[in-house]
Amino acid sequence: MNKKFLATVLAFSVCSVPFAACAEDVTADSLLEASQEAGKNVSSMSLSMGLNMDAGLEISTDGAAASSFGIAMTGDFDVKSIVDPMQMEMTGTYNVSVLGQSIAMDMDMYMIVSEDGNTVDTYAKVIVGGEDSGWEHQRSDMSDLLEMFGVSSMDDLQNMDMQDILPDGVEINWDVAENDGSYTLSTALMFSQFMPLIEASLEAAGEALDEDTLSMVEALMDSLGMNLSYTIDKESSLPLSMHMDFNNSDLSVFDSLITALMAESMSADEGVDSSNMQCKLILNDLSVDAGYTYDDVTEITVPADALAMEAYDPTEELQDVLDEALEAASDAESQS
Repeated sequence: MNKKFLATVLAFSVCSVPFAACAEDVTADSLLEASQEAGKNVSSMSLSMGLNMDAGLEISTDGAAASSFGIAMTGDFDVKSIVDPMQMEMTGTYNVSVLGQSIAMDMDMYMIVSEDGNTVDTYAKVIVGGEDSGWEHQRSDMSDLLEMFGVSSMDDLQNMDMQDILPDGVEINWDVAENDGSYTLSTALMFSQFMPLIEASLEAAGEALDEDTLSMVEALMDSLGMNLSYTIDKESSLPLSMHMDFNNSDLSVFDSLITALMAESMSADEGVDSSNMQCKLILNDLSVDAGYTYDDVTEITVPADALAMEAYDPTEELQDVLDEALEAASDAESQS
C-alpha cells in the first residue's frame, strides 16, 4: 500500500463531510458553511460502504457476431474512526467475477496517528483466494502527509472539504433538494476538472508525462463523469448516506484503447488477423453507496500480531526502486 493511497483513505475517513441546515432558506453555500461547525462536535464515526460494478466487454472480428464477456465486482467495507488522536480501522471484502471465474479478497487495515501527532503507523494485510499475505507495517512522517494536501496541521486536514481539494478556479455546483427529514446535495463532475491537480502532483514529485501519454490521459479524463450526492439529516446536521456513480461516462475512448491492446496481443499469435477487431465496453453500473453513524466508536485495537511487525518507511522503499531503475538505465546506455 503506497502512501498516497493511505493519505486518501485517511482524508476520506476523518473528513466526515458533515453538513448542517440552519437557515430557513437553505442553499448549498449555507449547508457547506455550517458543516464545518457541525464537524467540530463529532468525536468518532462509523461508515458502512458498498461497491458495485456490473460491466461487459463485447469483441467482434471481421464483422462476425460479437462475443460477450461479463465483468462483475462487489465490495463491502466497514470503517471506524476516532478523531483525536486519529485512529482508523477498515475491514472489507471484494468479490470479482470475470469470464465465469470468481475470486474473493479480504482486506484489513489500521491507521494510528501517534499521541504527539508526528507519525502515522499503518498496518495492513490482504487475503486473496484464501492466501494470507501477512501483516505489513508502514511508518510515515505526518509532515509528509500534511504537505501532500497543502495544510499545516491535522485540524486543517480534518476540516477540508471537496472544494479545498479541487484545483483553483474549479467550483462545485451543488443542487439542493428538501425531503421530509433531510436535505440532499447532489452534483455532477467531470474528471477533466481534476487534470490541473494531477499535473501539479506529478510536478511536485519531480515527474512529467510525455506528450503522447498526456494526450491519452486527458482524453480518458474528458470521458469520465461522476455523480455525487449526500443525504443530510435536518436535526443532527450530519450526513446519513452518500451515493457516487460513474454511469454518465463516455466509454468510447476506452473502447479504442482496449481494441488496440487486444489487437496487439492477438497479432503476436501467428496467423491471427486482428485488423478488423472491434471492442466495446458496456458499463451497466459502477457505484459506491455509504451510510454514516456518529459518536459510536470508543476504542480501536490493532491485533497483536500486526503490532509485532517491524515498521519500514515507504519513502525509503520508493527511493530504492528509483535507484535501481536509474542504475539499470545507466547500464543500458553504456552498453548501447
